Amino acid sequence: KLSWFKYSICGRAVQCPGARRLDACFLDALEEAKWPTLHLKMRDDIDIQLSEVSGALLEAELSHCLGLKGYCVLDCGLDEDVLEGATDEAVDLKRAGRFAPPPEQVIDGVLGPEGTRELAWLTPHDEAGYADGENLRYVSKHLGMVSDSTRQFCSDFGIYGMPTRTLAVRGGEVTDEIVELTEDDCTQWMGILSQAKLMLIYILGPGEGSLELQPLDDESGAVEIPTRRGMIVVLRADTLLHRHVSSADDYSLVSWVTSLNTS
Repeated sequence: KLSWFKYSICGRAVQCPGARRLDACFLDALEEAKWPTLHLKMRDDIDIQLSEVSGALLEAELSHCLGLKGYCVLDCGLDEDVLEGATDEAVDLKRAGRFAPPPEQVIDGVLGPEGTRELAWLTPHDEAGYADGENLRYVSKHLGMVSDSTRQFCSDFGIYGMPTRTLAVRGGEVTDEIVELTEDDCTQWMGILSQAKLMLIYILGPGEGSLELQPLDDESGAVEIPTRRGMIVVLRADTLLHRHVSSADDYSLVSWVTSLNTS
């Protein structure tokens, strides 16, 4: 029985049987790809290691994954201290009253009824006088970098992408509290959820969870992704339903790439 190893070469998935010399697999794949640069990494539950990939290669790998399967899982590559600090700062915002329960109409569009207990819009990370916390600012900026790196996918699929602000999400089950949508809130959420092409989820934890993705067709089955601190999931919001299961002690950052395109 052959064991299989999965690698990524220049944004392409390559499988090599364990009984064969791996360097031969690499040379074959590189010759077929005709790329001048070789990027190699082990493939398990992570598609891209951000500590190893950047620039045009990151854009190419993101476009490849999103076009192939509709989602991409990244490891953020940040120090644990930064992620822990960002979570602590989110807790501080909660204590300061910045978080509020979500309106019922937007729960499914965020992280679902088992992962959208409370929401707080963060201050844009490049705004003067930012006071949400320096670690949150750094992580939000990191999420923005990933969002910017979807440009090739948007170009390949004819999408005029516009990134949204970053939303901090406290996990756990929604409460019974009734929250009414104001006219301004309704306009904002309609603009996001009706025009969203991509959704980005940055898991801060500290606990682990589970993200279920269900294609919008009658044939494909659901995919379940175990989530943990430091994981980023980019998914096609226009072709996948999603639901994240987490606890009330967990936090995530979420943003979208929207488009005015009707296609």
